[in-house]
Amino acid sequence: MNETEPTTLYGLIDANNFYVSCERLFDPRLEGRPVVVLSNNDGCVVARSQEAKDLGVANGTPWYSLRKQARVWGLEARSSNYELYADLSARLMRIVADHAAFMEPYSIDETFVRLPARRLDPQRFGERVRDDVARRLGIPVSVGVARTKTLAKLANHGAKRSPALAGVCDFGRYTPEQATRIMRSYPTTEVWGVAGRTARKLTLLGIDTVADLRDADPHEIRRRFSIVLERTVLELRGIPMIALDEHPPPRRTLVTSRMFGTPTSDPDVIVAAVSTFAQQAVSRLRRAHCVAASAETHASSSWFGDHPVFIRATCDFTSPTADPLVIVRDVTRAIRPRILPGVRYNRAGVTLVGVQQEWQPPLGAPEDSGLGEALDHLDARFGRHTVALGVAGLKHHDFDMRQDALSRRATTRWDELAVVSAHG
Repeated sequence: MNETEPTTLYGLIDANNFYVSCERLFDPRLEGRPVVVLSNNDGCVVARSQEAKDLGVANGTPWYSLRKQARVWGLEARSSNYELYADLSARLMRIVADHAAFMEPYSIDETFVRLPARRLDPQRFGERVRDDVARRLGIPVSVGVARTKTLAKLANHGAKRSPALAGVCDFGRYTPEQATRIMRSYPTTEVWGVAGRTARKLTLLGIDTVADLRDADPHEIRRRFSIVLERTVLELRGIPMIALDEHPPPRRTLVTSRMFGTPTSDPDVIVAAVSTFAQQAVSRLRRAHCVAASAETHASSSWFGDHPVFIRATCDFTSPTADPLVIVRDVTRAIRPRILPGVRYNRAGVTLVGVQQEWQPPLGAPEDSGLGEALDHLDARFGRHTVALGVAGLKHHDFDMRQDALSRRATTRWDELAVVSAHG
């Protein structure tokens, strides 16, 4: 694996058990204890600490089925605190950006990077990133470095699972024989992009391990599966086939949707929920310096009822806009007539469509109200969601998610800041 000639190296930085690590950051009492984070309305497990995994708790397990055993295990549950996770994710990405030549965020807790062009020992690079994130953010991360993105992902798996690696794995340090032994120890499901169904089909061909997939005939893999899996085979051989996406296509839609804590048939509550979600979507739109051409809004009852109901309304704006007054007014007007009496709705949402970078409106187009800029200023000065429009400015508990074990939003809310005490 060791080469003397310069080559592009890719890294994957991935936060360990990210949601749980965020919860532990402001509640050190959770360190070393089994912890799970629950989905919307505290429905089922979506994230687990290593201690919870060791107890056999699986993702997707309904929380109600774990309640009794949780007391025996000392298992702690937390409601999803997406506001906290998103803020800590943004901080994580900013720290990683200080070390990388280029980065491509892959999810809320992981990002691919291209190592700096200047020659830098990959192991030392990973250690610097790991230590800097720990010092500035307090979140543990694992770093995998290799000649391709697929191998970097595999190296990251090793960094997480082998205590001897201390969170950093430079795949280029292994000899060809060592690399083969490592790949033989992993099933194909550990390869980036190989899901269960594909793995089962590979097994029928006698391809059970990562080493088997690496050594497979690329042309035959393409014929039987796809060009994507063919590229994966080549990437496992150290041949870069998947470049970092330096110019990702602009996002075309922006969705804000949520399940209610309590189903409701009150049209005013449903409209208030839609208004709130629309303003949240507009806030994200404005932070990205974009505008939207139209919007879709929807509401639905439970799909498990006898007669599930789904309603939807679409509105096209006169010209692409990020004006909250226009967007909130249009989506609430559009959805109200569609609400059916007597139906208990348990979810609503707003989708902004035709999202694009800000543009110069044509002559004669309606002027922006200027309200969005004022709200941006107030949010920046006093915190997000300080001011809201119309009914969304009122507290409607009927459409709040059930979050019985919600931790503090300690980095984004003045009234929930962490308190530190010093005792002499």
